[in-house]
Amino acid sequence: MEPNEVITSQREGGLITVVPLKRITDFPESEVQEQCEGILEQIENPNIETVILDMSAVSYFGSTMIKWMVSVWKKLRDRQGKFIVCNLSPVGLEILETARFDKIWSIAKSKSDALMIARGEKVGS
Repeated sequence: MEPNEVITSQREGGLITVVPLKRITDFPESEVQEQCEGILEQIENPNIETVILDMSAVSYFGSTMIKWMVSVWKKLRDRQGKFIVCNLSPVGLEILETARFDKIWSIAKSKSDALMIARGEKVGS
């Protein structure tokens, strides 16, 4: 991990897991955007079918992150891919529910639940 790294990603086959590492709002918007663009370039690969966004290290996020999330979702939607957000804080969940993104994106309580959704499995209550 580099000292100014804000977001990391890991690819396994057609799945990319993206993890914001720090509080996004603590970094200059230009730095966040640059790193988000790098992730979007990875998602351009037509073999990427699913993106899991693991928000476990982020309690709050703003418009820059939401704009990026919409961009990811649109790229995946155009090829019938899946966008799954997991490990949201209560505030993060409220942000997505207020904007009604929970109606179009899969929201998972944990990474293991997100992986089940990615495989098309039913997540227990």
